[in-house]
This record gives sequence, C-alpha cells and structure tokens, in this order.
Amino acid sequence: MASTGSLHRLPIAFSLWERLAPRQSTQDTLSPVRVAQTFPLILAAVGTPAQPPKTRGKSPGRAPGHQPPPRPTYPTVKKHASKKAKSEESLNKADSTAA
Repeated sequence: MASTGSLHRLPIAFSLWERLAPRQSTQDTLSPVRVAQTFPLILAAVGTPAQPPKTRGKSPGRAPGHQPPPRPTYPTVKKHASKKAKSEESLNKADSTAA
C-alpha cells in the first residue's frame, strides 16, 4: 500500500522520470518507492517554489548617547530560621512517657 505522502509526487515525477533515470526499465506507472529514490534529482531539476530569504542588514542597536534608567532594586528575600533538631533529652522524655 502506498503512503499518501508519496502519492502527490507521482504526477511531477512521471514527466521527468525518463530523462533523469534512463537506466531503469520503462513503466506506465511509477511506484512510490521509485519516485522516492529519485526525488532529490527531481527537486534539483524542478527547483523550489519558495523565494530565498531577504537579508535585512545589521540592526542599528541603541541610539548614541542613550542612557537607560537604572534597574529597580528589590528587598532581599530571607529564609526563615530552621527548626531546631530535637535534643536527646526531649527524645528520652518522650520514650519514658510512652512506656
């Protein structure tokens, strides 16, 4: 079964097939595999419909003499004091009350 991605290439490829690949035997219909094999050659012969990208030049950058305003300052975020580790005394008290 042919994939739909290669089926739209068949009409384009059929007219160029004999000129680009004379070593292949002639056929009335081309298989998608044979089209895919010579598709780079077909694209090179046909070219691309896309226009080349336009160069826009070098950007002017910041205007001469322009001084940006100073950046705002924000207060420092401080961490909370960490909880103290339980001492051995408090652990011993918890053990004696539980027993």
